Amino acid sequence: MNNYQIYEEIGKGRFSVVYKGRRKKSVDYYAIASIEKQQRQRVLNSVHFLRALTHPNVIEFHSWYETNNHLWVITEYCTGGDLRSILGVQKTFSERSISVLAADIANGLMHMHSQGVMYCDL
Repeated sequence: MNNYQIYEEIGKGRFSVVYKGRRKKSVDYYAIASIEKQQRQRVLNSVHFLRALTHPNVIEFHSWYETNNHLWVITEYCTGGDLRSILGVQKTFSERSISVLAADIANGLMHMHSQGVMYCDL
């Protein structure tokens, strides 16, 4: 993890914290998840299927690391924030915007399902 600069927290779960980060000597940002070590098997399962998935509507996996205290998963950073934050700012959307968003989600889930992955964390 010495190759990454970690910035602000962008999300939090029961076993993990997700940060915005950057690979040193690069201008590209990533989502960097710090996960408790007792979640190792779950992380390995996620890494296994993320490596195999390539689709415009599925987060791109970059790498993962294990340190003394945490597991770290590096994925694509999506600008704009999460849907909950966007809904907090903009209360209504056009029918067209909702249609495009729903189609993107459905296409990503259909691709995952075609690869034998059941995603239950939506």
